[in-house]
Amino acid sequence: MLTLIAACATLLLTGCGTGKSVSKDDAEDENDAPTALIGGEAGAAVGRHMQAQKEELRAMLPGEVTVETANRGEALRLTFRAAAMFSANSSTLAEPSRQALRLLAAYLNDHPGTSLRIVGHTDSAGRAELNRSLSSRRAKSVCDLLAANGVDAARMTAEGKGIHYPVADNDTEEGRALNRRIEIFVMPGDEMIREARMSVGE
Repeated sequence: MLTLIAACATLLLTGCGTGKSVSKDDAEDENDAPTALIGGEAGAAVGRHMQAQKEELRAMLPGEVTVETANRGEALRLTFRAAAMFSANSSTLAEPSRQALRLLAAYLNDHPGTSLRIVGHTDSAGRAELNRSLSSRRAKSVCDLLAANGVDAARMTAEGKGIHYPVADNDTEEGRALNRRIEIFVMPGDEMIREARMSVGE
């Protein structure tokens, strides 16, 4: 039954991109966005563009949202703490987080050159299969809200990683709170990469 629940959660994600539930064995290093490095002068040009977006997003989003670079500056990672987004064991977005995501959606609609990967994480409390399902449903809730506010669903994928890839110690309440999170990777789309390469003559 638990396997069936996890499988159903994976299928649900296809409504907002082509994401899937991912195990630790087949997932990438969480320090980087899931895209190949561009490198060279074109990568540096993309990096400058993403740096500008990072500063704009930091100024626009609530202070509890972390905005940092990934992929050696060629992408961004936005981290939302699950405690501020969802009630315990729920995938229904709380109103304050809806407001923050609406702001993000408006920004993304004004900057269509990026693609998004939305990743849900949980702490280690409870069964791994149920945590995988919960993280998948939470990621999809975020993806669906962005889509409902005009972000092209073709730009986005959503997936849940459950208990894998903790960023803090699950043996403490503080650590578990940090591990319960949604990460949104903002990555250069094909058009942005083409423009960057053209700008440097590649």
